This record gives sequence, structure tokens and C-alpha cells, in this order.
Amino acid sequence: MHNPLQTMTALRTAFWRLRLDFTCARRSDYVLSITDWEQAHYWRYIAGAGTARCVPYFTPEAYQHEIPTTHKSLQCVCLLSSGGVNPFLLDAAQNFAKAVAGLSQGAAGWSFIITGSLPTDLLAFPQRIKLTGYLESPDGLLAQSRAVAILSDYGFGFKTKLLDAIYNKCYVLVTEKLCRRLPMEVLPFCIVVDVNSRASFSEALDRCMQPYPEGDPNTALRERAFATLDSILGIGA
Repeated sequence: MHNPLQTMTALRTAFWRLRLDFTCARRSDYVLSITDWEQAHYWRYIAGAGTARCVPYFTPEAYQHEIPTTHKSLQCVCLLSSGGVNPFLLDAAQNFAKAVAGLSQGAAGWSFIITGSLPTDLLAFPQRIKLTGYLESPDGLLAQSRAVAILSDYGFGFKTKLLDAIYNKCYVLVTEKLCRRLPMEVLPFCIVVDVNSRASFSEALDRCMQPYPEGDPNTALRERAFATLDSILGIGA
């Protein structure tokens, strides 16, 4: 049952943030969004089509590292967070658990992992899922995994873990709605999963056995971001 006080508080917060966005837009020459979707479906209505520009997110070189040479296991990981639980993370974990449970005895040889902080009393997990709790770094796990699951429609902005997964040559399993909000540069590395279909998750795991796509989406995103900034600042004009 919804708490009326919490609902009113959420509505007031949403209105205050919307008003703040309008104020910032009026006082700015440009409003820069890190995703094309938010530019097209939100900021262009707040700031105007000419003022709203996309400077896509990319992983800075300072956060990149050499990928250890290791065997890619039949392993699918759901990365949560070390910063507590929110509705997006709970939904992603719940859909992941539902997808794994739907496999029954299928996808033999695959293992499934959830990392991060997650109260186990909130969700029931199939025995096939291993809960790691906090990890000092997910890099080693990503290096040996074949897939990363981000199975939630919730949340906007850009999921930084998606580029982390691609950098480690993991396929990224996403919902259709999330896929529609992703930049075109990362789409060849993503596989859509229908969380309401038992067969969809199994088919996605089968597709993860294909040769990994060529390309460097992070470099492409960085070049597009710098090109937009150069245009705004009049550099090279």
C-alpha cells in the first residue's frame, strides 16, 4: 500500500527538480546531456532544440586498465552496487533471478552471479545464483565472464557498468526499453532479453557463444563528445 505522505513528498521533489531544470536552462547557453535519448525526449523540451546538445558519456583513460588474459567462462553476472539498494537495482536483481529460475535445468554449464549489497530477505534466489556481496573490484570477475545482465527498464542517464562490460569483452543483456535508450555505438554488443519470456534468456545466452563483435565504442563515444564540445566552443570553425 502506498504511503500518501511519501507520495506527496516524491511529487514535491519532482516538481522542484523540474523547476530547477527550467531555471538552469534559461540561464545557460547550452545544456549538455550525456545521452541522445534524454536530449531528444527531455532536454529539448526544457531548453529548446538548439540549446540541448548531447556530449555522450565515455570512460576516461584514467579509469581504464589492462585486461588480464584469462579464459572466458560460461558465466553471467548481475552487477549491483556498493552504495546501497535502490528500486533500479532491486528490479534488475529480481528480473535476473526470474530469468535464471526460468531456465530450470537448461543452459547447462552456465553459472550466475550477483555482486554488491542486496538484502537476501527481499528476494528469493534460485540455487544456481551465487551472491558475492561486496567486491573490492569487479574487474577480475568481468574479465572471466561472458555476459553481464542489466535487466531493468528503470533508471535514466547512462549505465557506466555497460561500458565496463564491453571493455572486458562481455555481452550485455538488456531489456528492450533500456536498449532503445542506449547510444548506437554500443548496440552491437547488446542482446535484448524479454524478462517475461522463459525462452528469451536462454536464447540470449546461446547468442553469447558467438564471436565477440569488433569495434571500440568507447573511443567512438569520446570522439563524438569532443566533436560536440569543439562545435560549442567554436574550436576548429
